[in-house]
Amino acid sequence: MGLLIPLFNRKRNPTKVPLTTEQMLRVKLLTNSLEALKREEKAIEDAITTKCRDEIERLNAIDSQQQKLKVELEELSGLPWPGSSFSKG
Repeated sequence: MGLLIPLFNRKRNPTKVPLTTEQMLRVKLLTNSLEALKREEKAIEDAITTKCRDEIERLNAIDSQQQKLKVELEELSGLPWPGSSFSKG
């Protein structure tokens, strides 16, 4: 038939060795730190949303209008929208 090529590298799970007390404390610290960072990130997102509500609404309106124009352009030309025609830099 053919050769089966895996799409994803599969790592073999090594046998789990029980963690030492120090390792368990480190895992707990890392977990707590990640949760604290997620809470901080959410708070910042909420603050930005609150303080910049008008700007966010304007950006959403611009994005919506762009999408409508791209769809209309693609329907008229039969070609997909190529993207930005100007370079950043």
